[in-house]
Amino acid sequence: MSQSITLMVGATPTEVTLPDVFQAMSDILPIVLQYFGDTKVEAVLATDLWKQVGGTYKKQAWIDKVVKHCHLVEGEDYTVFIMDVNDPANAAEVARNRGVAPPLVYFTPCAATHILATAGTLEAKKLHRFMYWVANAATPVLLKQLEKAKAEALLEKSKAAHANNLLEENTDAMNKLGTNSAEVVEASKKAEQLPLVRAQLGQANNAAKVFWETCSTALLRLKNGKVNEARNELEYALQPYGMFVDELNETFPWCD
Repeated sequence: MSQSITLMVGATPTEVTLPDVFQAMSDILPIVLQYFGDTKVEAVLATDLWKQVGGTYKKQAWIDKVVKHCHLVEGEDYTVFIMDVNDPANAAEVARNRGVAPPLVYFTPCAATHILATAGTLEAKKLHRFMYWVANAATPVLLKQLEKAKAEALLEKSKAAHANNLLEENTDAMNKLGTNSAEVVEASKKAEQLPLVRAQLGQANNAAKVFWETCSTALLRLKNGKVNEARNELEYALQPYGMFVDELNETFPWCD
């Protein structure tokens, strides 16, 4: 089963699977998360590193040597943590240190990489490759997460734009449908009224034709001196509708 280590990707602890070539390395140099000031970062315990490449140096002498030789800065490249003497988990270590809480020194992966590069042993070379990978592993993971977040953001933006387009299209369609529906209703109403309109138009045409014929006949009779006959023609034409002065509404009598 593949092992994984926890790396800080941005400000988030993230499980990252170790490459096969480094599967055994995490047992030799366990990677932990440790605060450097207010920031939690990956770190390796100086004791673990000393056991692998410290040679014949005593631990504190070796730590002092590599800090000076590699120009390491406390708070940036390493940090010192004072063990809690009251924590039962630390009882054995405190007892070995004659009841005094020993300081715990943690190196960053970058600092550990530098230390291992100057050790000059085959074991240090192998561990150097591992520490170098740890120091840089978070970058592609972070980039991948950023790309994923960017892709998700673009997808959401695309979905939102698509939804807006659909909304606009649906709104336009609804507006068109509403307009068309109103037109259809209006056309339907007009279609229903069409026979009546045609009848009224026919009545109007007939009335106009009657008046035209009657007036023409009456005028001819007047020209021939036949006044009474001309009057009779006009009275005949007005008989169905009445005199114009009696028409007080807006409708025409031949459209009833």
